[in-house]
Amino acid sequence: MPSPATERPRQQLPSRCTKLALLRSTRRNVGDICMEVGYQSEAAFGRAFKRHMAEMSGQYRRRQKGTP
Repeated sequence: MPSPATERPRQQLPSRCTKLALLRSTRRNVGDICMEVGYQSEAAFGRAFKRHMAEMSGQYRRRQKGTP
């Protein structure tokens, strides 16, 4: 099994989803968060997030904050 440092972001997504706290608890933009968790583009992060979570990261953030 590859180490986390050698895995692709897609392979690490479940462990990276622990970073969901960044979406819930900070005002940082999604682009900054996706770079921090290892994605090279916001689009790639968005696709992976939606595939794993069944909603877009912005929708997730709004839902967590209780805003429509």
